[in-house]
Amino acid sequence: MAAPAQVTTPSPANHAYGTVSPALLALTWAAAAGATKYNVYFKVNGGTFATSIGQTGLSYALPGLIHGYGYTWRVDSVNADGVTTGVGWDFSTLIADVPDPTLENLMAVKMRVVAVANNKVYYEAVE
Repeated sequence: MAAPAQVTTPSPANHAYGTVSPALLALTWAAAAGATKYNVYFKVNGGTFATSIGQTGLSYALPGLIHGYGYTWRVDSVNADGVTTGVGWDFSTLIADVPDPTLENLMAVKMRVVAVANNKVYYEAVE
């Protein structure tokens, strides 16, 4: 036997910047050929990794994401013959939730956030 293949097909996808909802509940990936277990590493960018070592499932429950933050994660595949280090993936969450298009928040549908600085939010018109 040999060490397992690398994990693939991350969700959220690698480099999904500013598109992931903070309501996301789990990271998921496709099974790696030959793997019997997985070691998961997850962190807020600049922080330390939280880990789940030796898990058998293909998902990792998230602790709760924060608007506008970046995250990094990796999954190593494991079997009796060794560990295959996974590729590092990253994503960031939306700066703010997009409201439903109702009459009360019509402006939010026709405007988008372009910058947030000094406790101010800057918008531009979207046609």
